[in-house]
Amino acid sequence: MDVLSTVVADAIAQLKLLGDFRSVDENWGQLTFEQPPVGWPCALVDVDEVSYTAPSRGYQRGEGSITVTVADMMLTALPNHATQVKRTAPLVLLDRVARNLNGKSTGSYSALVRSKMKKLPQVDTVRIYELTFRFAFTENMTPPLTPVKAAAQITVEL
Repeated sequence: MDVLSTVVADAIAQLKLLGDFRSVDENWGQLTFEQPPVGWPCALVDVDEVSYTAPSRGYQRGEGSITVTVADMMLTALPNHATQVKRTAPLVLLDRVARNLNGKSTGSYSALVRSKMKKLPQVDTVRIYELTFRFAFTENMTPPLTPVKAAAQITVEL
């Protein structure tokens, strides 16, 4: 598995361990659907951006970020106290996500470092936040060696 897929898979696995989300998955645009195919609250993970240095001695360094999108649906028919608890729930989830992912790495990339949090425009009753984590990695860009076939012997007689 390549480094970027590994980072996303590791983040998804860590978020599932929290047990706070009904849906944890790779972000492929689920929240853009009229009826998003997720359970609430949800956490969706995707690679945000990656910058690469020039290759040197067969290796290339990359620095990138993943974004964890945390979304929850507000139910309007809640009593006042329950509504207040529900209003702060996404912020509590963001804190738990940050504490769970910040500093994590499985070795093929540097520890994740929280770098940004952003609230996205609310869609109907869905509140959406993005939490971004930076990381770095080095990839071996040396092409794999291909076996050399033994040369055929050619005999020329004069």
